[in-house]
Amino acid sequence: GYAASAAGFHVGDRVIAVCRGGTYASELQTDRRQCLKLPAAAAGADLTEAAALLVSYGTAHLALQRARLVSGETVLVTAAAGSVGLAAVELAKEMGAARVIAACGSDAKLKVAQGRGAEPVGVNYAGLGAKEFRSKLRAVAGEQGIDVMVDMVGGDLLEAGIRSLNWNGRAVVVGFASGSIPSIPANVLLVKNVSVAGVYWGAHLTQDPATLLASADTLIGWWLEGKLKPHVCERLPLAEANRAFELVQSRNSTGKVVLMP
Repeated sequence: GYAASAAGFHVGDRVIAVCRGGTYASELQTDRRQCLKLPAAAAGADLTEAAALLVSYGTAHLALQRARLVSGETVLVTAAAGSVGLAAVELAKEMGAARVIAACGSDAKLKVAQGRGAEPVGVNYAGLGAKEFRSKLRAVAGEQGIDVMVDMVGGDLLEAGIRSLNWNGRAVVVGFASGSIPSIPANVLLVKNVSVAGVYWGAHLTQDPATLLASADTLIGWWLEGKLKPHVCERLPLAEANRAFELVQSRNSTGKVVLMP
């Protein structure tokens, strides 16, 4: 497989390195066990896309695996224009979802998600309370309802989304972009046999590297086959790192912002 071995690196090899810091540099030294060697087929590939691939798509891929997504189901993705959100939209379709409903904080961001395969009508949750969000989800989802939720927002939207799931629905918690970490009433899970799981991609580096490498292997393959197209909204020189942070913190970015050495 593409990510099968960390051994046998040579000068000039193209690699994706998963580092815990020190990457804002033109050169760095890292443990070879944190490097994935790209195959010969990647010789002409865009390494900016490679930089945007592993963490975002890896997180979304593991989330959908934990959700036990079944072909033909409907998936709700919140913060669907963010890096993990867009990856979840693309991957859900690739993994067999019949519909992916995007929920974002603006109409412009909904259009970005729809451009990656989300349904033509989504939910703009800007300024919505939990009840209003649920009402709009019901209108968009229709009789088919929602089977799986991948949530990056947290706050009141997580519980509202869980309450909107079908019988045997599954929700996966990936982050808390709202800044609020919610508590979920147990009875909400009980009445519709709903399951909730969490995904922390980075912890797999130490806790379950085999699962992470298997996922990376699949994702690199799909990327090189043209099935995945990481969305890079800005490519900035390293000297403009502060501007990159401003774009992300102001919520004016979509997909990934990549720093170029």
